[in-house]
Amino acid sequence: MPLQFPESHSDWKFDLVGLLAIIGESIVSEVVQPLTASRTVFLPRLLPAPHALIRPSRRTALPSRPVLGIGVYSKQEITSLPYFPDMIHQLDLLRPYEIQEYNISLAAKAAGDRHQKIATVKFFSPLKLLTLFSFLWTVGILVWAILLGDGPAVVAIVLVSAASSLHSAASFWKTSITRLSRLGAHRQGDIVLRTREGAFVVVHCTEEVARLLYTAPLGCDYVAGGTTFQILISVGTLLLMVGIVVMSNCSWTMQVVLGASYLALNALYMVCALTPAVSQYWHWDLSLFEIVMQRKFRDSYTEALWEAIRATRETDWVVRGRHLPNTSSWNKWLDEAMGNYDNDDWDPTKARDQYLGEERREAGEIVPTSDDYGSWPTADGPRRRPTIL
Repeated sequence: MPLQFPESHSDWKFDLVGLLAIIGESIVSEVVQPLTASRTVFLPRLLPAPHALIRPSRRTALPSRPVLGIGVYSKQEITSLPYFPDMIHQLDLLRPYEIQEYNISLAAKAAGDRHQKIATVKFFSPLKLLTLFSFLWTVGILVWAILLGDGPAVVAIVLVSAASSLHSAASFWKTSITRLSRLGAHRQGDIVLRTREGAFVVVHCTEEVARLLYTAPLGCDYVAGGTTFQILISVGTLLLMVGIVVMSNCSWTMQVVLGASYLALNALYMVCALTPAVSQYWHWDLSLFEIVMQRKFRDSYTEALWEAIRATRETDWVVRGRHLPNTSSWNKWLDEAMGNYDNDDWDPTKARDQYLGEERREAGEIVPTSDDYGSWPTADGPRRRPTIL
């Protein structure tokens, strides 16, 4: 029996088009923080899954990422990377055994006013432009629905747009104003971060910059108070539910237009969610800091660690941060590495194999003359070369 399809446009059914209005919660959730930091969120517009802005309780601090880090001179352990440094370094994009070296300092404008915001929203940012575009598009669809005389479409567009504005207003926030202290303005506050894939980020900065970006908590200043937040969320949710019900009674033409609009907006927000540079780095103005970065790529953890030691010219952070096993062979390697950080001809891998071989000989194990650590025997057969070291 051949496949059969509707023969005219009136035979196609779009009664579930309202579902498109609430699909995409995970996508919108990824861009909630930068999205709700701009005043353009007050504009009424079609927004996929506006309920993604609803939380039982709002964050008192910006989100952070778990990380292994330590201060080179302060010896202070860093277990989480705050929101803005995470945006700068983008650790999830680092390749295994990659080394990034940053020089971060306060810009000249910080010398005049000692009360500054760490970051502000750029005037022309992708999410702000997307919000403005969706507002204008929503206005166009509303005018079209009025010209068609489609009452349910007009009511649905007004209700879901108002719900988006109310939910956005409830979550609108500003970065806290930070007082720039002169304490530690001239003392080094270098920091080393390590990913689980063996990549290192070395940050050269003063103690003041380290405190502003990496160690001091940064809160969210919400415009709406607790009671106002609950009222806005409740009213917005009610409008959204009624709007979704009315949307299923729109004419065929407007259901197609609304469905296509939500599909297009979901795709645009997906691009922003999947590309941190669009949703974060291009969204925030970090001109309070001057940032210079260079990167290198190595083939093993040992070589990557060696490059980090050369960048810091210190090894105490390696021990305190537990970046190496606490054994005599590795301690010898670390001592030799410290004495050769200016020696371009020193081979960290060869030195590692040498000290590990000596340790095994002292333990009475047979070690082949080959320098290839992967061929050394064990009681269970040939040893496999460690992927991390």
